[in-house]
Amino acid sequence: MKKTLVSLATASLLCAGVAQARFFVGVEGGYTAQHSYQTGLESTSTLNFALPKTSIISDALKDGSKGYSVGMSIGTEDVGRIFGTRWYLGAGYTSVSKDDQQGVKWSRNYIDASAGFDMILNFYNSGTTSFGIFGGVSADYHYWLNSSDYKEEFFATFSKHILDFSGKAGVSTLLGGHHRMELYAKLPIASLNVSDSKEIVLGGNYSPASVSFGASYKFVF
Repeated sequence: MKKTLVSLATASLLCAGVAQARFFVGVEGGYTAQHSYQTGLESTSTLNFALPKTSIISDALKDGSKGYSVGMSIGTEDVGRIFGTRWYLGAGYTSVSKDDQQGVKWSRNYIDASAGFDMILNFYNSGTTSFGIFGGVSADYHYWLNSSDYKEEFFATFSKHILDFSGKAGVSTLLGGHHRMELYAKLPIASLNVSDSKEIVLGGNYSPASVSFGASYKFVF
């Protein structure tokens, strides 16, 4: 009997959790700075998981290429009175540039795709209005659109396909039960780099690390 009651209670909680999950669509955009770091990837067939130094953030903001990122996302969020979670898929575009010592502008343009997970902590929640903070991680794929513009030997160690991992945190406000607005910072965590005996397949000997600060809007159904 006790086992039956526990099973029923567990099933009820699971059903309640599913019922609270809400679908959303969103847009975001902001300032992006980018700086490359050595990954240690070898020219022979290998797989490399590289972690940048913490100084990569200040290097990107001070000496890196500067530009912007824009994107859109779809996902679901399950937020209670205090705690919540959400999963999402995103797509977007990033453009950064920097002038060299001769005054020539070098730009990099990317098509982005991502999958991520966030946790939300509310400090205030009235049901239709809430305010809190969030933090999470994402896996981000970037297709380097103008990689063919870079013919120098240094850039030959890059692939046009890039996969990295980022952390994202910020403040979140829900208004009217449907309008979620956020300010965020997105920081690099690691990159995955792969080469075979002939070429760099993913990432490279150097991997671009992006630091972004932006705002987002989501309509929660």
